[in-house]
Amino acid sequence: MLGIALLAVAIILFFIKKWQYLSYFLYIGFLTDGYKITINPILGGLKNMDLAIVYSLIITSVLIITHHYRLRPSKISTSFWWLCIFIISSFIFSMIYYKISFFEVLQGGRFMLLVLCYPILVNMSMENVTKLLYLLAWFTVWMAFLDVLQIVFQHPMLPVYALHKDSALGVIRFFNYPPFIIFYLIVAILDPSFYGKKTKLIITLFVICILGTLARSLIFITGITILLALYFIGKQNSIIKYGLLICLVSLPFLPILSERFGGDTSSDISNVLTGRVELQSYEQQNDGNFTYRISWVIERVLYLVNRPLEEQFFGLGLLSDSSPLSIQMYQFIVNIKFYGSGMIQQLRSPDIAYGTMLAYYGFGGIIIYLCFLWQLFKEFYRTRHKSPFYIAAAVWILFVFMISVFSDDLSSPSTFALCFIMLAYKNKIPSQKMSITKD
Repeated sequence: MLGIALLAVAIILFFIKKWQYLSYFLYIGFLTDGYKITINPILGGLKNMDLAIVYSLIITSVLIITHHYRLRPSKISTSFWWLCIFIISSFIFSMIYYKISFFEVLQGGRFMLLVLCYPILVNMSMENVTKLLYLLAWFTVWMAFLDVLQIVFQHPMLPVYALHKDSALGVIRFFNYPPFIIFYLIVAILDPSFYGKKTKLIITLFVICILGTLARSLIFITGITILLALYFIGKQNSIIKYGLLICLVSLPFLPILSERFGGDTSSDISNVLTGRVELQSYEQQNDGNFTYRISWVIERVLYLVNRPLEEQFFGLGLLSDSSPLSIQMYQFIVNIKFYGSGMIQQLRSPDIAYGTMLAYYGFGGIIIYLCFLWQLFKEFYRTRHKSPFYIAAAVWILFVFMISVFSDDLSSPSTFALCFIMLAYKNKIPSQKMSITKD
């Protein structure tokens, strides 16, 4: 099977110093759903997440045996160990308190184990870091080019889970854009020489790629992220320049975007702001997406605050929605069928991170997890003037937080894999500026 073959290649390459960066490249692919190219259905029955866990366990063992498993003393490392302690405790709590079998706990909570990628990535050598960042930068350009082609020709050029046609416009919406496009867009804007003479063209390509998704939240939050990056780096004068440039590039898309931002969006926001959020089933409802997300979180908050302290701290148990036990244990009103499979989501929502985090982390785990991310953000923010990479890493973390009411990416530690790579880069040459143009 393709998944097993890729895992085997990744592990073998790790032991070949010259090609070790390719091992990390495949590993990052496992952590990001195959870069949205080798997605789960293509792997032959396996999941990228499972490949990432197996790789993490094997390489962690190798690093420990060879005495290369080291973390620099820092607040980030301290918060990382606290997070690990919580995850281990949560596994034990789910088995003892909720009486969930080890297999089911592993099945439901294995995405939390992806935090193991942190020590693996921060222990990368400088040679591997620079090679990997170079490869990821141009790989992102290649993916963006194919994504724009599929938007223009309305035909998939990259693998997709399913084709989604916009009900208002009648066009296919593609969501398989490059996973690191926001990061490299920020870097290219802050450093006009980053991609050499092609930087302006590539920036335009990235912007068109994002606009072409017709995703209201992604477009709006990307704009905010760009402005934040310029503000944090002290380029206030460039805010107006890039604001006008974004508007200019957006002009051809305005009729489409006006349709996407119209309709029920304003009523959804109004319902939330005025407190008109009802707990109801959204299984057959096509509208009210934002209202549904907030309802999902509110119902689970109300449930937890009325439960014993230990449940409030650890959450609803590390249980997969595919397990029949989840239906026996919980009967929440606000649910939705997952991608037409017929499975009712009780614990994990792909539409908002805080629903997933409440269920699997609980109030205690959320605080510990967010402390880890806060320390990570502070590390990049305080050195933001030393490299475009650092400010891009800082605003990337903010981007994930802002998009968290429309996506559950925030709930998974693997989302911040690129930040962990940047931390390895920063720890080794904290003030060196990198360009990906070859001599």
